[in-house]
Amino acid sequence: MRRPLLLALLLAACAGSGVRIGALDQSPAYDPSLVRYVTRLGTMAVEVHGSPFGSSGSDAAPVAAVLSAPGWLGAVRFVPADIHDRGYRLVLVFGAGAGEACSDLPALPQVSAAAGLHVQASFCAGRQVLSSLVADGAAAGAPTDLAFRQMMDQVLVNLLPPVNAERIRESDGSGGM
Repeated sequence: MRRPLLLALLLAACAGSGVRIGALDQSPAYDPSLVRYVTRLGTMAVEVHGSPFGSSGSDAAPVAAVLSAPGWLGAVRFVPADIHDRGYRLVLVFGAGAGEACSDLPALPQVSAAAGLHVQASFCAGRQVLSSLVADGAAAGAPTDLAFRQMMDQVLVNLLPPVNAERIRESDGSGGM
């Protein structure tokens, strides 16, 4: 009975900030204890594709600097991923859809963020997607924009939840219905 209330609270929080979360998908392999293990040293790698601000340079460092881990995870600092390290990481793809975010992505076209911001976010273990979602929100001109920070907060809260709802549905026999 708690799941509908939790879902309603999450959706209300997203609606209040103008952020729309969609296509949320968790693999049965997603486990919050794995997220804790990955962040045990206080950091998590983040790979950024595209630009949320319409710039032509890399936005990995400024984006990583403003990310905040969900409260259940504690203090975690996000750091730009080493391009050669394809282990556990958060992958953020801004702009047009990119297909499988945990795989090698082709160069993405620069997309104007003037009309709004679109992001595909994935928590990856190598090429395996453990958790993914898409989100849309207000356009942002810089990482310090409140709208951008609120959107990234909602993305991470939904992408890295403290439970795997898919596992709960499987174990209680509801099968997701």
